[in-house]
Amino acid sequence: MRKILFFCFFFLLFNPVFSQFNISGKIYDNDSLANMCVSVYLNNGKGTVSDKNGQYIIHDVPAGNYELFCKMIGCKAFQKTLNITGNIILNIKLEQDVFSLSEVKVTGTLSSLSGMQSSHGITTILPDLLQFKSNPVAGQSLSSVPGLYVDYTSGDGGNTVYSRGLNPNTGNSISYIGYKYIALLEDGMPVMGSQIGMLWPDMFIRQNLSVSKIEINRSGASAISVSNMPGGAINYISKQGTEKTNIAAEVHNGYYSNGNLFCKTDVNFSGIISKSPVRYNVNANYRYDQGPKDLSFMNAKGGLVKANFSLPYKKGQTTLFIKALNDHSIYFSRTPFSDIENSKSFPGFNPLYTSLYVDINGDIPDSRRLSADPGARRQPNGSDGIHLQNYYAMINSRYNLFDSLYINVSAKYSILKQRYIESFSNIIIPADKGPALIYNLPTQGGAINFNSFTYTDIKTGEVLAKYLNGTEQFNTMGSDIHIGSLLDFISDVNDIIAKGEFEYNKKNHHIIIGGDFSHTQVENIWNADLTAETFEARPRLSHENRGCILRYQREHIPLQRRPICLRRTSR
Repeated sequence: MRKILFFCFFFLLFNPVFSQFNISGKIYDNDSLANMCVSVYLNNGKGTVSDKNGQYIIHDVPAGNYELFCKMIGCKAFQKTLNITGNIILNIKLEQDVFSLSEVKVTGTLSSLSGMQSSHGITTILPDLLQFKSNPVAGQSLSSVPGLYVDYTSGDGGNTVYSRGLNPNTGNSISYIGYKYIALLEDGMPVMGSQIGMLWPDMFIRQNLSVSKIEINRSGASAISVSNMPGGAINYISKQGTEKTNIAAEVHNGYYSNGNLFCKTDVNFSGIISKSPVRYNVNANYRYDQGPKDLSFMNAKGGLVKANFSLPYKKGQTTLFIKALNDHSIYFSRTPFSDIENSKSFPGFNPLYTSLYVDINGDIPDSRRLSADPGARRQPNGSDGIHLQNYYAMINSRYNLFDSLYINVSAKYSILKQRYIESFSNIIIPADKGPALIYNLPTQGGAINFNSFTYTDIKTGEVLAKYLNGTEQFNTMGSDIHIGSLLDFISDVNDIIAKGEFEYNKKNHHIIIGGDFSHTQVENIWNADLTAETFEARPRLSHENRGCILRYQREHIPLQRRPICLRRTSR
């Protein structure tokens, strides 16, 4: 009997079927950084979570075949078949989901909720989707988000974005462009307190290596985080400091088909300041863009410096955000058409390469100061395009008061400046029609007839053409002129925004009570001046595409433009 018991004990001890083993390893991401609190489990129900160093261990696993699963919100699920015959060390690399639909952490309030807890649609765009775009504007980054209508053809600013079913674009007014019912945020706080005229929030957003992800709340619940924005909230979330020093850099450069140069440099640093607990993330980027069309000035030029500093402590964390943006860009470049319905451009213009964006430098009356000084003048420079500046400091703090009660506070002071200069028109008219055609004014029969006028060169004072009672007296400038409106807008905005919340989170109870305060001081000056330019053909040009061995002859004739002054002559 003793021999039988000893044999059974020996069999059970050394038979792999009845032996138990451990599965252990480390979980990390694409940047080789440890991931904590990640679930790892087997199809038999055994499982664990990783510690702060990304280490995990599943104890006492019987021998046999198993499916191992590893899941983390915002990452692709990991699955592997294991044949357990002994202890196994398995390191797991998790890859981020480019789109994480209704799974990732959202910032509808200053606290975070998972998508499963949220009662509204959430989409998250992770950097993997953006890394293939050399210079994506805000609208371009959002173009693949379900539930949003996006038109980003205007360039850096003035993209039209709205939630489907809530279309504000019911007319042709410029006021319908932009984020009319959608808030654009950086790290949970609005870029600006209110969209004002042609000062659009996306003008101050730049996609770069400092962006950790973009969260989109596509419902009326966005009003929880931002006032008066029933269509949704789009939140650009910054990377924060890491335990180990991490440096990332990107350089994008190339040539457009017309040989113009594009270059963008982007550098991001993160780590810990000396031996202190303070973590930092600092980003700097600069771009130089001659643009796809033949302009006499730069399409875009400028840069951005952005940083945040986080101080974690036992019951919470405080983070300071700062940003300085100084950049030049332009609105989309227009091409004149003689037949818009059939897409026929005006003779001498090629829609791919030429534009009616007029580079005007002049001495023009300053409407801002005319009442005090009738001789006041301003000097708009068309080559400046849209000059944008944004400087802000923001602080965010989360503190555990006791047990399951937290207080979340965030405050931001922001300065936004814009000098918007643009030639706003693509109208070509016969020179003999003059102001009557421009303003649809009567040439005969009215109290004042607009059929007598002259054209004068504003630089030399030379009279270029003269018409009296509709009859041409002389004309040295040609039969066609470009009529436009030189827009010169000046906007200065000071924003103060603050939020506060009390959050109770315990088991199945999650209660948030909070409020916000916003004060926006705006100085907005709009100047619009009528301009007229003549066209003078230059010889054909030949360009070489320096990206490959290709030489081609331009099919269009670039045109020089000469600013002139249109004056009405009294009868």
